Amino acid sequence: MNSSCCPLCHSCRFATLPSHQHIGLEKYGCSMIRCQDCGHFFTQTLGTTDLGELYENEQYELVDTRRSMFGRLISFDVESVLRQLERIKPRQNGMSILDFGCGKGVFLHLAKERGWCATGIETAPKRAEFAQKSYGLNVITHEYSGGAIPGGPFDVITLFHVLEHLPNPREIVQNLVDNNLTANGVLVLEVPRFDSLQSMIAGRTWIHLDPPRHLSHFSTAALSQLVSDLGFRTVANGQFSIHNGLLGMVQGILSRLGYRKMLIEELKIRRSPTLLLAVLAVMPFAMALELLAIAVGRGGLIRLYCARAAKSRAEASSPRD
Repeated sequence: MNSSCCPLCHSCRFATLPSHQHIGLEKYGCSMIRCQDCGHFFTQTLGTTDLGELYENEQYELVDTRRSMFGRLISFDVESVLRQLERIKPRQNGMSILDFGCGKGVFLHLAKERGWCATGIETAPKRAEFAQKSYGLNVITHEYSGGAIPGGPFDVITLFHVLEHLPNPREIVQNLVDNNLTANGVLVLEVPRFDSLQSMIAGRTWIHLDPPRHLSHFSTAALSQLVSDLGFRTVANGQFSIHNGLLGMVQGILSRLGYRKMLIEELKIRRSPTLLLAVLAVMPFAMALELLAIAVGRGGLIRLYCARAAKSRAEASSPRD
């Protein structure tokens, strides 16, 4: 059973969302609740959870997708993120990047190919080993508990779809940037967007709810507040992703038509002809809806590129302890 206190502000005053009661598998007893103090949405789990069971099932099974269409879609998303990042912080020789929760290492591999000095943190042994052996990456495999990371400080720190898994995201990220990000460094955060159009369409079957693995469900306001509380400001943002954004909309539409499986898992492992035809049939409509959602600020994910906020004159002139 997880805590019923808010992962962001730690208040234990909450209300259950009637529309999101009893989500996910019945044995976990999950429901969505909303903090009555800061407004953040998070998962309450009444059943017993086992991390091995949660992260070693088919949805998280390690599959080498480098030569597949799915792998090419991921590479397309990564390259677009790297281009945006390099517009904000032009790359120079020796500049370094840390990907916290690097998974199989695709992002770091492509960053390394562009000239970045790349380091990753990944506690899932099979994924870390894949990143090390397949891409020759420097991946730290022990769980981060604070302090400086070997190879730092880093010019860029990225966390892609990590915050929603953390029981105390504010404290971990604060420790991470305070001890490992250069003074002029960039922090990149990406999470599924609970106040998105695809979330509203899919409701309790939205792919990114993923209870009980996802502990937090970030709205735009909650993530922006977290960035401000960390002492950062947003300098650029993004909402589009094919494998996390567009496919989330496809899943939402299919769920309205009765589909109840995990789309990304099925496309990654089984890819039946019937499913492929269904995806192709709804893809144009899903693309139109997702682009419309992005245009009105309701895309399926939030990606924020952040720099340290300027100190006030009083803060700048005050003596250090």
